[in-house]
Amino acid sequence: MTVSTNMATLGTPVTQTAVAAEAIDPSNLVALNAAGLLVPAGSGAAVTFLGWSESGGAIGDDIKFARGYVGFENDVAAPVTQADVGLAGKVGNDGTSITFSPAAGTGLVAGMITSIDAEGLVWVDTRTVL
Repeated sequence: MTVSTNMATLGTPVTQTAVAAEAIDPSNLVALNAAGLLVPAGSGAAVTFLGWSESGGAIGDDIKFARGYVGFENDVAAPVTQADVGLAGKVGNDGTSITFSPAAGTGLVAGMITSIDAEGLVWVDTRTVL
């Protein structure tokens, strides 16, 4: 699996396949749109978070995506703090980082924040979308 510099994984991720409605970059955070097709999680069309893409692809391609225990880069504009552990981690403004916001309807939930490590990665269990 290709992992971008802002992500790390632990364990074996659960992998599935979906058809892309938009072009997907490798290791993008991905979601479903209202029609059930894969889109980047930062897209305005995203309604349900799925995980991260294991490979990129074009519109209409079958793209594998995975869920698991992932360390994401912390969002610069709205960083996660230790007080947010155990709460919902949300897709950041750039579509590749994790943020936290208690405001209803703000951000697509990616899973439960489990820790922040010494390098500043925010660890999220994407199998437990809240």
